Amino acid sequence: MNMRNQVMAAWCVPVAMVLFGLSLVSLAHFVPPLAPTLSAEDVAAFFREHSVGIRVGMTLFLFSGTLLAPITAVFSVLIRRIEGTPPILTYTQIITGTIALVLFIPPTICWTVAAYRPERAISEILLLNDLGWFFFIMTVPPGILQVLVLGIAILQDKRRQPLFPRWVGYFNLWAAVIFIPGGVVSLFKTGPFAWNGIIAFWIPVLVFGSWWWIMFVMCLKAIRRPDETIPAPAAA
Repeated sequence: MNMRNQVMAAWCVPVAMVLFGLSLVSLAHFVPPLAPTLSAEDVAAFFREHSVGIRVGMTLFLFSGTLLAPITAVFSVLIRRIEGTPPILTYTQIITGTIALVLFIPPTICWTVAAYRPERAISEILLLNDLGWFFFIMTVPPGILQVLVLGIAILQDKRRQPLFPRWVGYFNLWAAVIFIPGGVVSLFKTGPFAWNGIIAFWIPVLVFGSWWWIMFVMCLKAIRRPDETIPAPAAA
């Protein structure tokens, strides 16, 4: 196997994380999130004030999200080493990882369009802002399944020297549970389950960031770890 390509793919993670912070926090000013209870006038004023920053930030955000494609491929390669055949978990990882990456596009376009013509009707800007946050927070099921599959695969590795420590598998299962509240933000406008709430946004964001850094380090170790071989029988 080409270990160099896998290592280079893993190193896309810290680059993407830095660009995420730059695009969402420094340029677009989307952290902390706009409250769902803001009036149309306040939302429109925000997009008018940060029009350029949002457009530049969303362009950068879209490119940084694409950088996660290589690490999804690494996850799939490592799961295949654990799973063998038939590679059900491997294919599930590829499919869910691809869907999760595609879902970076809708919120980016919604927020960019809202900032592109800040003179448009405030009701239209409010609609685009709502769509952007729902796409960004609510579309978590593919990501949940992606993380869940990775955790299951890690826990199924029964070799004496598994590719990942077992705690990494349990951490993935726990992270998948933490991401679930994002799927119910349409039911709340205030409180911990709103799209800017502590349970639907802040805790998942902290876990999301921690998950990527932990998996980055663990993947680098797993890539370099050789597969176990069955010793040949002793000669008579």
